[in-house]
This record gives sequence, structure tokens and C-alpha cells, in this order.
Amino acid sequence: MAAYLDGIVRAERLPQKVMVFHQVAAKVVREQSAIRSRPGVAVIKSVDGIGSRSAKTDTWRVLVRDLPRGVRPGFKAVLRRGRPAREAHDAEAGAGAAAEARLRAVRVTD
Repeated sequence: MAAYLDGIVRAERLPQKVMVFHQVAAKVVREQSAIRSRPGVAVIKSVDGIGSRSAKTDTWRVLVRDLPRGVRPGFKAVLRRGRPAREAHDAEAGAGAAAEARLRAVRVTD
């Protein structure tokens, strides 16, 4: 899919696009190592979990380990009345400074 999207970006001379894939458990995405970033596509793996906050944090730690080169970690942020919900704040804290730095490094122009 990233190669297809990159082809469109190049053919139409478009700014870089974002491709997000969402994962809630290890068995959901097979052959993650086959996912490749492309010059015209920023690939983000959005991680979520099922269950308690601690279970979701444990899921995060497992699913962001060994990401393919060029794939950036992400998570959904739940907003309530325009402010981050407690769950989103906890996820940010669990992500750590290194993950935040990688997220900021993604170049998104559109």
C-alpha cells in the first residue's frame, strides 16, 4: 500500500502523505517486517490495546518493539471537551521521550 501511495505522490508531484495502520494485538498485523516506508509516505503504526490502562501500556511496549525502519509509533488520543482524556495522557507517559522524538521527526507537509 505504501508503494502504491508513493506512486501517486510522485506521479502527481504531491507533498508527502501519511499512511496509518492500527494495531490492538500482536496477532492483528502479520509480517510487519514487510512494511516499508517510501520517500512520499510517512508510515505510522497506531497502537491501542484492550482492557485496563496497564494492559494497554503493556500492549504498547510489545507492539512498538522492533518496528521496521522508517515506521514511526503512534497512538490514538482521546479528547473529551477538547482536552486529552486521562487515557491519552497515560499513553503519552508510557510512550517515553524517545518515542515522542521519533513522532516529531515525521515530516508531514499536508
